[in-house]
Amino acid sequence: MGHFHYIDDNTELLNTFQDILTIFEHSVEVFSCPVQYLAYCQNETYQPPDAIFTDVVMPKMNGHTLIQELSAIFPQQRFITVSGFQEKTNVQQQKTCLHLHKPFDFNELEHILTSIISCNQSIPKLTAPQCKCLQGTTEHCQSQQACPKLNNMVNHGTQVLIP
Repeated sequence: MGHFHYIDDNTELLNTFQDILTIFEHSVEVFSCPVQYLAYCQNETYQPPDAIFTDVVMPKMNGHTLIQELSAIFPQQRFITVSGFQEKTNVQQQKTCLHLHKPFDFNELEHILTSIISCNQSIPKLTAPQCKCLQGTTEHCQSQQACPKLNNMVNHGTQVLIP
């Protein structure tokens, strides 16, 4: 199964997320501080996960800044923002493959996890331009079929709609 990281300052949500991913038979590492996570990623034993889920609004460093910092180190890394607030498009979000709205739906989360794992089997790591295909834009893509297994997930601004 997959391996994921989740960064959120809400420890109750971190525990819930960890329990859910364990039920889905995925491994997950959770972190309550984006600054500490960034330091952890620079450790030589760090192994990039299949995807990094990150809250957007956190103390010390917001999720978009964390994504920007991590993208400089790991340009092929996939990111999923998680927030209870409506997201507006900005430069940092261009590096985000998907957005999961809080409170998240159990089935939606399962579908996202399964799709990421399936996509990893056909494309080892998506680049940021390929992720844009998942957001329903083609300005940086050769084809919207960059990952056919995720093609049924269309991002309409702030919410991933799953048919």
